[in-house]
Parts: sequence; structure tokens; C-alpha cells
Amino acid sequence: MNYNNTEEMRGATISSVLAEALKKKDFTIERLAEETRVSERFITLLIEEQLDSLPPAPYIYGYITKLADALDLNGEELWERFFKHNKTIRTSGKHDTFPPNRFTTTSINKALIIIGVLIVAVVAYLLIRTFLSFDISRELSLEGFPPENAVVQEAVLTIKGNVGLEYELTINQIRIYPEETGNFSHNIELREGFNTIVFTVTGLLGKSDQVVRQVFYKPLTETNSIETPINQPAESSPALPEQNDSQETQQ
Repeated sequence: MNYNNTEEMRGATISSVLAEALKKKDFTIERLAEETRVSERFITLLIEEQLDSLPPAPYIYGYITKLADALDLNGEELWERFFKHNKTIRTSGKHDTFPPNRFTTTSINKALIIIGVLIVAVVAYLLIRTFLSFDISRELSLEGFPPENAVVQEAVLTIKGNVGLEYELTINQIRIYPEETGNFSHNIELREGFNTIVFTVTGLLGKSDQVVRQVFYKPLTETNSIETPINQPAESSPALPEQNDSQETQQ
């Protein structure tokens, strides 16, 4: 039977109507509960016609409408036929209230949420600002590096130092792998003239800082290796003894 109007429901019960609809849709009570979000207990009470155990009428109307939609039945017809004038169904009294929606936030909860969000935002801002202002290049220490713009005469410059193991170090874009103590040593071939050496230290979240140094390479040659006195007067020849002009005249 297809219960779609009051005439067809005449003589039927809510139990038979639901049972027939479940069979037609090939639904179990569990499946119907999943589809409608109506509890299995409520559906079972309907099928067993324990109407006195059902909740007040306002609840039943909403549940019946959901069940009817899922079972291709007319919800209004079910309500009119079996529940609206049924004296067994409890009516809504002044003390009957709908169950609170646990997902609804009160005004107090909203205020607390807003305050919490503001606090988190301020703390995050301060942490980010502190993080960005920290110069992680201070975690790099160089040992015996020539002074800025120093003149060196060796073609190979050996750079030694120490860096924290939690940081990544590159020298002129070459990755340096320090020892377990953080110490490292790296050789750089210099070209004649000014050489720029860039140390890049990268830390947490990809933040990086740089240290830039310059050295001047002047190759050591024989010409500039021999120290030649500058502005030294040339050696003079031995002075001749002075002759007396008067003696020369007499001779």
C-alpha cells in the first residue's frame, strides 16, 4: 500500500504505515535514524505504538516531518491522521521547552571568545615581532678573520669559526657543515683585488641574516717582496783632501 493521503490511511495505524514505508525503501530502523538524525528510540516507540512514551507534541511534529520526507510520505497527513487529535500525546505545557542547542553560543560565550581571540592575536603579534627583530647572525663567530678591507697576500683564505647546530650556514652560497661542536673551516680562493665574502645564517621558519666582509688580495711578487728603501740619499764618493791655494801658487 502507498499511504499518501488520508483516505488511504483510513483503517491503518502509524505502525503499519511506517513498517510498509520502511519495507518499500528497504530501510532498517538504524538506516532511517542515520538519514533523518531522529533517534532509533523514537522510531521504535512509533512502530510499537507506545505513544504515551513519546515526547510532547511539538517534538513529534518535527520528527514526523523528517521521517515522512525520508520515506516519501506526506508528513502533514501523518500528523493530522495519527497525532494532532490523539489524546495520548502530551501537549506542550508552560514548563515544556525545546532542548538547548549545544552549538548555540550565549552572549557571554561570544564575549569570551572575542576576548580570547584578541589575546591570542596580541601574543602572536609580539612573538612575531620579537622573532623578526632577533639578529640570528649573532650566532655566528669567526676566528682570526682579517679586519675589514684588510690586504692579504695569500691566494687561499681559510675561514674558521663556530655556529649553532640548529642554524644553517652558507658562505658565498656554499653550504657549510660544521662539526658536532659547531666549529667549521672553509677555504676560499681569492681573486686579485677586492673579494666580498657573504655569510648567511638561516634559522627557524626560514628567517635568515647576513654578515658581509671584504678583503683585498694582492699577490706576493719578487718586486714587492724586497723592501727597497725609499727616499734614501745615494752614497757619496770619499772627499778629497783640500789643497791650500797658496801652496799651489808657490809651486
